Amino acid sequence: MPDIVTDGIFNPKKLVEGRLPSDFALCVIRNEGARFVNLGLAAMLQGGTPEVSLDIGPFTCEREPLMEIRFPAVQ
Repeated sequence: MPDIVTDGIFNPKKLVEGRLPSDFALCVIRNEGARFVNLGLAAMLQGGTPEVSLDIGPFTCEREPLMEIRFPAVQ
């Protein structure tokens, strides 16, 4: 079972030179040894078959970290 799974669905209107800008992209960093799968379901939405990939390369990027969220009732 993969550690990181993405459905591979994105808004094609957001592409810049064939890639999503980091503001819109799923960025996976500092996860050495994690198993990854992109289910590639975007192709299926266009009538094709899913394009499953184990290549984490397109999802390796840098961006500002999101703010930490804490729930007081959860420790």
